[in-house]
Amino acid sequence: QCEMQSGTLPIEGAKLLSTTMVIAAPQERQAERVAGLRSKSVALLVFIIMALLDWVQIGEVTPGEEGIRFEHQSTEQHAESLTTTPLPLEYFVGILSGPKNIKRRTQWRTECMEKTKASGWEVKFLIGMPYDNKGPASNAQGQIASDWEVEMTNELMAEQKEFGDILPLAQRETYRDLGEKTFQMLDHGYHIGAQNILKIDVDMCPMIEKLKELASETDKNNARYTGNYIFNGDEYKSMYREGQPPVPYMSGVAY
Repeated sequence: QCEMQSGTLPIEGAKLLSTTMVIAAPQERQAERVAGLRSKSVALLVFIIMALLDWVQIGEVTPGEEGIRFEHQSTEQHAESLTTTPLPLEYFVGILSGPKNIKRRTQWRTECMEKTKASGWEVKFLIGMPYDNKGPASNAQGQIASDWEVEMTNELMAEQKEFGDILPLAQRETYRDLGEKTFQMLDHGYHIGAQNILKIDVDMCPMIEKLKELASETDKNNARYTGNYIFNGDEYKSMYREGQPPVPYMSGVAY
């Protein structure tokens, strides 16, 4: 059954009109009356659907104590709502973490996550596939993941299911491939349309106001590469190759 309450028609009522209409009639005339009422119900249902569609196109659905109400919008308001675009993402915050760093991720979620997300920023922990680095690499068939790799992968899957803030990477988690991991962070930030990308270690919290100030001062037509400390790239022999010019780069704490 459906009922009208103060001019409000619950959405469920439209479905009930043709399916649960209660009919009381003498046995000998019941079939005839049912057919007639069904015909009228179908016509009424079509009318109601058309009316609802018309209101949906220019109205807002608002839940109330008496069911769902349709509040009227002017044509101008409706046109304006259609042309409204969401604000661009100011920052993508990529936190480089390892499979075993659950304690630090938990601390980051507790001390940094709420304020960072309240700024409208997207935050992800970037984690590669667990890798215990045991046994020589081989092209032989039958190589399988170690028990530790399987256990750690299952723990990461459960963590992601609970928090939804892990970006799994299709690469093994090794320090040697840190550059590739950083590239994937930048690639993700670019493809989600972030205006700025912050790489930060899992034991650091971003200073929201300072970063917002930095973003406001950055020309959108130019790139800015900044951090808390810059290496010249020639401080240690491990930083460059013989015969190749050194390349300056930011300290990995945050940039």
